[in-house]
Amino acid sequence: MSSDDSTGMNQYRQNTVAFARVLVALIVAVTLVSVLSRSIAGAASSWYQARLETGETDEYKWSVGAKGPKDAPLNEICALASLLEPPQDEDSFVEGRDSVGCGSLSTREDSVAVSPAFGSGQSRLVLLAVFYRPAVRKVVFVLDTGERRVFRPRMATVTNRQARGIPNFRYLVAPFKGETCIRKVTLIDGKEAVIDRETRPDCRDGGNL
Repeated sequence: MSSDDSTGMNQYRQNTVAFARVLVALIVAVTLVSVLSRSIAGAASSWYQARLETGETDEYKWSVGAKGPKDAPLNEICALASLLEPPQDEDSFVEGRDSVGCGSLSTREDSVAVSPAFGSGQSRLVLLAVFYRPAVRKVVFVLDTGERRVFRPRMATVTNRQARGIPNFRYLVAPFKGETCIRKVTLIDGKEAVIDRETRPDCRDGGNL
């Protein structure tokens, strides 16, 4: 074999080895991407998310939803709320507020709340959404003005709730105008027995929502 043939053969072998290394690296990369994609998909599917209610208050459109892990349905739950301001007269652009509040409903006294807001002073609008365990049938808010606001939390009704891993819980949605200060909160069960009674501090710098 001539020296030219030997050099050509060595070059061919080097190219073959280099190509094989690139091919192996590519296979490894594709495998890692596939595994990562399956892991992300698995993590996403282990959580439920559902819209509970939509509405409109003083031309502010809003929606309330819930999400949480399927394997610990009431030990970790998140309240989701979106509030969209009314469009201005000469401007098609509208601003929105998205809020998330997460916590636990492991005991009857627990609650998870979220409260997006727009505006200030008397033009302020607060959307309060609160989650409770099913035992809570009535909630009484006493404002600093002495006004009593009574709510009856409703059960979350969602299509295919069990199949989607969505737990049983109750929730209320309460819009408040202006600087609102809640001084007392009382949770009551179906037999009109008090589950929990909370007194909050004075609101010296405005509202507490």
